[in-house]
Amino acid sequence: RLRALFDTAPIGVVLTDSAGTTIFSNRHADDLVRRDPAAIEPNAWLHAVHPSDRERLLTALDDARHRGNSTTVRHRIRTAEGDRWLDHGITPFPDAGSLAAGTISTLTDVTAEHEARERLEDARDFTDAILDTVGALVVVLSPDGHIQRFNAACEQATGLTSESVIGLPAVDTLVPDD
Repeated sequence: RLRALFDTAPIGVVLTDSAGTTIFSNRHADDLVRRDPAAIEPNAWLHAVHPSDRERLLTALDDARHRGNSTTVRHRIRTAEGDRWLDHGITPFPDAGSLAAGTISTLTDVTAEHEARERLEDARDFTDAILDTVGALVVVLSPDGHIQRFNAACEQATGLTSESVIGLPAVDTLVPDD
């Protein structure tokens, strides 16, 4: 009955014992990491974790078990369709003593969010490159009149640096007092 409840959860759920061995995973977790629930090796799912991310994830899992630290690790998993990004929430659950009896992890697929953020960063970098190479003076203001962007041509014309004016009111910063 409890398994049926966990299998309907919209996120992956994984329980490990004090040694870090997987003792339970719901269907969504198994699907995300391409784990065969009948597999003999209970931690076979770790092979799906991207090699560049595996050590960081294992360290976080160890910290939860041995130090009681909860955390979320964003990492990739390798699939036949390509890499997927997961937010892997890790929380220790204590035994009667001071050490953790194991961990409970939640796995949330954040691939769409991660890819959208990368596209936005690429677009911002492209826009920044254009603004810094165009010969025109370009100042971007927030709705309340504070400087949000100050391109290289503005820096050359005013002698001010972008870092020194971002966030300041444009009128007070750029309009002479006289």
